Amino acid sequence: MAGIKLELSQAELNRFASLMQDFYMHSDNSKLPDLFRLFDRNHNGLIERLELETVMQQVSGDNSSTQEIREMIEEADVNHNGVIELDEFMEIMKKHRDA
Repeated sequence: MAGIKLELSQAELNRFASLMQDFYMHSDNSKLPDLFRLFDRNHNGLIERLELETVMQQVSGDNSSTQEIREMIEEADVNHNGVIELDEFMEIMKKHRDA
């Protein structure tokens, strides 16, 4: 992903926090595509391992291991193509919110 800025800007971090709040506190599923796009740093319609890892580390301050990131992708990736697509992202987010 040479040339792609993986880190979120401050404005994007603020947007991330707002979208997450709407999703979790107000069960607003309409925010999920916007949230997905914040993870999809190269805008190819997929969340790849490096994108997930970078954003998760930035928003949580947690240095998740490669294994933990792999497990997150495996849980969400129902068609087993190694990336997270929008529909998969929406389903896993709703599953975790409603658990």
